[in-house]
Amino acid sequence: MAPVMQSVAECDRIIGHVVDSIALAAASPEPFHHLQLGEVFPADVYAAMVGALPSPRAYRPMSGRAREARRADGQPTRTKVHLLPEFIRHLPPAQREVWEPVGRALCSDAVREAFARRLYPGLEKRFGAGCGRVRMYPIPMLTRDVTGYRIGIHPDTRHKGMTVQLFLPRDASIAHAGTAFHRRRADGTYEKACRMPFLPNTGYAFAVGDDTYHSLDALGPEIATRDSILLTYFVDHTPWQRLSNRAKRMGNLVAGEVAAVIRRIIDAGRPDATGMPPPCSERAVPSAARKVGMLYRCYPNNLWRVTLCSKESPLCFRSSSHSASRTRKAPMRPSTTPAPSA
Repeated sequence: MAPVMQSVAECDRIIGHVVDSIALAAASPEPFHHLQLGEVFPADVYAAMVGALPSPRAYRPMSGRAREARRADGQPTRTKVHLLPEFIRHLPPAQREVWEPVGRALCSDAVREAFARRLYPGLEKRFGAGCGRVRMYPIPMLTRDVTGYRIGIHPDTRHKGMTVQLFLPRDASIAHAGTAFHRRRADGTYEKACRMPFLPNTGYAFAVGDDTYHSLDALGPEIATRDSILLTYFVDHTPWQRLSNRAKRMGNLVAGEVAAVIRRIIDAGRPDATGMPPPCSERAVPSAARKVGMLYRCYPNNLWRVTLCSKESPLCFRSSSHSASRTRKAPMRPSTTPAPSA
């Protein structure tokens, strides 16, 4: 079977399994209507997903409330990789083979409709009897939380229609790191009602409302990574909402492309198997770097670094639109080794 056909067949298999797991999920009205999901993906697919989690450098910092959760050194404690075609294509081939059908399955109409059916009480409470006609725009992403990450009690933004989190641990060793659900008392304080255990191939889902309070306690040092999939269904009903959702996706695409360019630049300057760094050459700087208006600078250790565009920034590459005679060379620095060639 051709690779494309295999991918389509795998996507259909995942969709069917996820839809069945949603139909069988346990529902609870307390402290708000939600589903507790189990065996979300086929066992072999889940094993492949856990084995194909991207390397840390493939992730980008999370926006929104997660921006507040940073370490003392400024490093983010929650990062993300969107499971959309324009982002998955940057992953290594073996990882793409796993995440492409998973991403397509999570964006499918069948999965969205399955969640909408089971979350009808919450959707009706917010949108009324016509909630079935409210359009939703799915955005799935891999998230990685590390020691120190926390998020306070909140109901989720009203831009969201349904929130789904699918847990991706390798085992049950960090079951205590699940999301907590709360109810709000009359005096404005909160009571913890339950916690979703962070177990393999499980998760939860709820329709976002005024009372869907949830949180996560600060992750302790025993947790190396807390990996999961956040599948968010944004309300996509009005023309403005449709424009806003697609503009945000485009903004994430631009940010992702810039990050990918920077990663390639850094990789180009890493030492090879012999321990020798590659020479600074125009091939090390992709044309996309010039398109985003960045200049790159080559230091004596041959690591590429981004600098602001300025007259003081010596260039270390030849633009294909300029002849060698117009190329500026990095100024010589005192060193025991020869300076890299232009």
